[in-house]
Amino acid sequence: MINENLILFFKNVFRTIREGAKYNQSVFFILAACTIFLGIAPVISLKILERLLEYAFKPEVPLAEMIFVVFFWSGFYLLEDSLGELRVYLSSLLNLSLKKRLPKKLVGQMVKVDLEYYNKSEFMSRLKRAREALKGDLFWDFVLDIFYQPIHIIKLISLSIYIAIFDLWALIFLFLLAAAQSAFFLVRSRQRYAYERETTELRRRKNYYFNVFYSRSEARDIRLFKMENFFIQKWQKTVRKLYQKLLNLEKKYFLRFGLLSLFVFFFFFSAFDLSLYQENPEVLITAILGVKMFMDAISSVSAEGGEFYKTGLKLNDYFDLLNFAENQDDERQKQKLPPGVLVKLENVSYKYPGEDNKWALRNIDFTLREKETVAIIGDNGAGKSTLIKIILGLYKPTEGKASYTGGRKVWKKNASAEFQDFIKYELSAGKNVGLGDDLLYNNETEIRRSIKDANAEQIVSQLKNGLDSRLGRLFEDGVELSGGQWQRLGLARACLRDSLAVSLDEPTANLDPNAEARVFQAFLKNKGKRAVLLVAHRIGPARLADRIIVIHNGTIVEQGSHDELIEKEGRYSKLYNAQAKWYY
Repeated sequence: MINENLILFFKNVFRTIREGAKYNQSVFFILAACTIFLGIAPVISLKILERLLEYAFKPEVPLAEMIFVVFFWSGFYLLEDSLGELRVYLSSLLNLSLKKRLPKKLVGQMVKVDLEYYNKSEFMSRLKRAREALKGDLFWDFVLDIFYQPIHIIKLISLSIYIAIFDLWALIFLFLLAAAQSAFFLVRSRQRYAYERETTELRRRKNYYFNVFYSRSEARDIRLFKMENFFIQKWQKTVRKLYQKLLNLEKKYFLRFGLLSLFVFFFFFSAFDLSLYQENPEVLITAILGVKMFMDAISSVSAEGGEFYKTGLKLNDYFDLLNFAENQDDERQKQKLPPGVLVKLENVSYKYPGEDNKWALRNIDFTLREKETVAIIGDNGAGKSTLIKIILGLYKPTEGKASYTGGRKVWKKNASAEFQDFIKYELSAGKNVGLGDDLLYNNETEIRRSIKDANAEQIVSQLKNGLDSRLGRLFEDGVELSGGQWQRLGLARACLRDSLAVSLDEPTANLDPNAEARVFQAFLKNKGKRAVLLVAHRIGPARLADRIIVIHNGTIVEQGSHDELIEKEGRYSKLYNAQAKWYY
């Protein structure tokens, strides 16, 4: 396991270097030069100090020579400090460059990941770890260490040569110490990383229970239903579990570290044969300083190297997720469909992750044709929204076959939708609509056209700054809308794209039935060449559709026109008669 982790660690070191070197080759070259110099600098400084100490034991010293050595020593330390600061500065530039590119690369890959993965807890944990890898200064610390840890390694090599010249046995003892200390911190870092992976789910729960107190909607319910003790207890219980796991981990290493410290103390005083330095006592001073520098380098490589190692493993979560999103379109789905057919589902079934014994959809056969309006109705939980996500190509069927005009990837670019859980963007009214198409979000003419199609002109006209009015209460100048007004702007967003099909999933749930009917009539009048999918558990909109699909318990139980289904006196007829009074 350690070998696998070491391979991952070094792989991530090279990945980070490769990412940084793409646009910062000169910075990398200078950092490498600084690393080599700072690694051999301690030995050079010891040799200079050794020369100065010789003067202390000589009766007469040429003044000019002494001035030159002191001047050189001072200049050398100044250069060493300056290069140390230059290393930090260049690493900061490199970090800023990575911070610009790496989040963008992750987002660019994440939009390729199938939506159904967001229903999987394991994937969400991976996503959380990848985001944590990008947060704060994790990458900067890693970049710094990529050029900082080699300094300590070069120090160890150069100081080893320096010490070996005087006492080979001392060097052997010191290397045994280095091996013991490094093994201790390496194992500790590996297990701390394992702890963080194992507790990802617990930490997500802890954050959820804590963050409910900072959410506007949850804050309302917490005050109304007096939930604060419930969530505080949940949060405290989760925190106790996390800290107990961490405490159990740290207890293992407390005694071991004490024994290791005694080991260090013993070898520090027994490593040298002092009789070797009787004739040249000045060398003893620099040798002891060399050992001290060697010990410091060991501590840095062991302790800081352990953190470096753990950080490198953490960054694997980022790189792993970055490479996760592959082209998920099945080539078999790119078969040619009959003329006029946009989507065809054949014996499609779907179940959500973790629900192995429960089918959300079962044995669905469905065809969507150009320009037609199809209403999908059913009770809450019948499977309407799941079916829409498969029709839009956002979910892949668990069983059966889904075919799309141009293939699944192309189809997703040619369809549009407003979902039941529509998003309220804390942006201007114009941007809320304009985000419906990445090529049109600044095109005011098209934005106003889609607002008209959604029967939302009156909403915008009542705003103080029209399309430039900021919506929502997150920022100081924001204006809050009613649920129905937000929904109609969401409908306008769905209408902006010149799509082959648009799906409307309960898009008027916040409107009364008569207002809902008026909005749909206006929308269908302006739908143009689009095929339209209307999803609702209220019957009013369904009457306007060319075809009605009735879903019950994940299965299509009826389909046909409004008149045909009324004549059958089946499930649709019963729903219609129960709701008819709302529309008259």
